[in-house]
Amino acid sequence: MTISEILEKIHKTPVQKGEKVAVAFSGGLDSSLAIVLLRHIYQAQEIIPITIDVGQGEEEMAALHKIAKALGIEPLIIDAKEEFAQKWLNLAIQANSDYNGYPVSTSMTRQLLARIVAVEAQKLGCNAILEGSTGNGWQLLPKL
Repeated sequence: MTISEILEKIHKTPVQKGEKVAVAFSGGLDSSLAIVLLRHIYQAQEIIPITIDVGQGEEEMAALHKIAKALGIEPLIIDAKEEFAQKWLNLAIQANSDYNGYPVSTSMTRQLLARIVAVEAQKLGCNAILEGSTGNGWQLLPKL
């Protein structure tokens, strides 16, 4: 398949249009690309980037804000450090959890982040949530 054929296929693929979309925004490549996709492919009317602070540290948060500024967004920062440390890490330590010798703390945050972003999206009246770079994680929320 040539580049032209791939681009043609992309442009012919129907996509849902976003109204008010919450994005789990980490400042990494995937969530940054998600912001661009929402604007240009999904034509989102309103994008709400949500960053969950689980103790990433000042350097990582500063990098996140630099990327957010370049994207023209202002992420909503939600502090979940205490919940992550008291509830999640505590259980991981008790279970001696690891993944091939690495602590599972990074992957453990995904469930916490997903819950917080979903709850916040509902509070803010979003009709969609996006995570990741491909749009595969984008789903319309059911009407409540």
